[in-house]
Amino acid sequence: MFLKLMKDLRIIFLQDSAAMMLEYPERRSHAVFQRDIFNTREFKAFLANMKEVLENDRQQTDDPDVEAVLPGVQAQFTALETGQTAATAMLSGKIAGVEVTVRESNQE
Repeated sequence: MFLKLMKDLRIIFLQDSAAMMLEYPERRSHAVFQRDIFNTREFKAFLANMKEVLENDRQQTDDPDVEAVLPGVQAQFTALETGQTAATAMLSGKIAGVEVTVRESNQE
């Protein structure tokens, strides 16, 4: 069972390893990344491809296609953010009121 899991996760492990090597280059010196698999031509090509994908991903944080694929999602996020902002403001007001009450009771 465990070996099947490890076999199933091998591709994910390699993908995550490439991402980690790019995001945290100081970790490349770790013993795990000194294994032969990480020095193959194929892995180096995959690493270059992963770098390109990650750079493009950072540049496309506001993807207009999301709204086309999932209509209404942006509106829902906006509504959630508005609600969160209102709730935060209300809680801040209540906390300020409690602070005043505590200060007044400490002065008595």
